[in-house]
Amino acid sequence: QNVAPSATNFTSFTQLFFAMNSCGVSGPATINVVTGSGPYYENVEFGDILGMSSINTVTINGNGEAIIDSGNTSTNNAAVLLNGTDHLILDSLSIEKVGTTNSVGVQFMNSADSNIVRNCEIEVSASVTTSTVIPVTFSGSATSSTTSGINGNYNLLEGNTIIGGYYGI
Repeated sequence: QNVAPSATNFTSFTQLFFAMNSCGVSGPATINVVTGSGPYYENVEFGDILGMSSINTVTINGNGEAIIDSGNTSTNNAAVLLNGTDHLILDSLSIEKVGTTNSVGVQFMNSADSNIVRNCEIEVSASVTTSTVIPVTFSGSATSSTTSGINGNYNLLEGNTIIGGYYGI
């Protein structure tokens, strides 16, 4: 974020997604977030990325850096939305969604399968009385945290710290 953008440096997670979505992947990849480069003030939506598979995984090594989403949009309530994303590994990120309604840390939807979220801190408000504030959810709608659907299979959440929310997961 603090270094000029280039072919090997993205200044936001949104730029990373656009590059991955435009080009796809042709092999396994690890993206290292530079220590001390954050926080990143944005919400991030990953989609179905061409070429990702059980062999061609993409690992985002967050190095403890933070994605902080402080606002709701009309299209997405989550700080990180995996919308049909398969075989993505989020490791060592701090993910925070600020707000007391319609706030989700990480959301899986549209058959987001075989993803791993590990060693992350996922935080939403702890002082809420509404069920629309959830650190992790599987929901069929980007603007509702409780819509049924085929939202994701074979996902692994391990070693995470979950903070706040009306429900945990």
